[in-house]
Amino acid sequence: MNTMVYAGAGAVIAFAILFLLIKKSNNKKKLQKERQNAVQRLREDALDNLLLNPEGSPVSSETGTTRRPFEVSYSVDGESGGTGAKQDGMLKLTERTELSNRQYMFRRDERLFVGFQHGKTAILMGGAEAERLFCEIFFYQKDNYIRNLSNEELVLKRKGKRVLVGKRGLKLRSGDCFIVEKNRYVIDLVDVR
Repeated sequence: MNTMVYAGAGAVIAFAILFLLIKKSNNKKKLQKERQNAVQRLREDALDNLLLNPEGSPVSSETGTTRRPFEVSYSVDGESGGTGAKQDGMLKLTERTELSNRQYMFRRDERLFVGFQHGKTAILMGGAEAERLFCEIFFYQKDNYIRNLSNEELVLKRKGKRVLVGKRGLKLRSGDCFIVEKNRYVIDLVDVR
């Protein structure tokens, strides 16, 4: 009787260990894919700068244009799914709407704005024309911050808590989320090393 209990307990422990190893492996694969996307984005930026300016001098990223997402997924049932110094890494901004998820990848030192342009909410690069700006994401002393630019309250959700974003800025962490209009934005800071 005791040997059956020990065998059952051993089997449960073995399954638990196997489950944890599989989960850890999946997390590593996801992190590796994010790093590959970030490195690919850096390469594409370098190539874009070279094509825009073949002489080799750097081109400013503050062109005032909007950026296209590197990945878009559409949900079928209407539920949104999915889940000044030299910078190291990328900032992945996931825009979740009622019908789609759009993922954008930016260098961490790029200034971003979330604003209202051409009748809809948009992610804008520094210097872009907008009818109304809601917030700014900027890089300062090796960290990214978010600052409220409107008179309305901007709330940042962080690990189940709600934090009010002020005019002076609030340091961002991976997993932070904020809502503008009907769109939800999730921040992921990706290390490319």
